[in-house]
Amino acid sequence: MLRTHPQPLPEEGGGQRTVARDFEALFIAQMLKAARSAQLTDDPLAPDDGAFRDAQDRDLAQRLATAAPLGVAKLLK
Repeated sequence: MLRTHPQPLPEEGGGQRTVARDFEALFIAQMLKAARSAQLTDDPLAPDDGAFRDAQDRDLAQRLATAAPLGVAKLLK
């Protein structure tokens, strides 16, 4: 349920870093999904492993956002 008076983000760096990292992971996951959907397959009858691939992409995106952040947290300072 949406709050009528949303609470501001905490001023502590840890909370903002976590939110920024999660946002970057979501952004990277969307880029990976778009790249995979643009990829042409040789076999149109190949099995669809989309659920597994989506989970794998989310994990990869989370690791990339942690290891090599895009700089969103730095911009928030």
